[in-house]
Amino acid sequence: MSVIEVVRLALADLGVGLLPFTLATLVVAAVMHYSYGLRGQIWASVWLNVELFVSIAVVNGVKLAGELKEGLGTRKGTKYPMSDQVTDVGVIVGLYVILGVLEILLR
Repeated sequence: MSVIEVVRLALADLGVGLLPFTLATLVVAAVMHYSYGLRGQIWASVWLNVELFVSIAVVNGVKLAGELKEGLGTRKGTKYPMSDQVTDVGVIVGLYVILGVLEILLR
């Protein structure tokens, strides 16, 4: 979903800001998860990943609140209307919460 948001923002010429860095953090989290904390070298890797997912979910939740405050009817004539972005960011928040819960349950 983050990739979809970045691509749609870029196509609509709205700017992507620092959103590509969330993709990099997901790669780091995946490496930490599947290597079991780089084979035990990072002993708190589970909690680091949970903190990562919670913090990204909180940041996106604040972003979602700002978008809702701005209004769903804005940017209606653009390639990426606000209503679509609100839906995308809402799904992103939900997925990060699910990833955080799964990180705890699967260890």
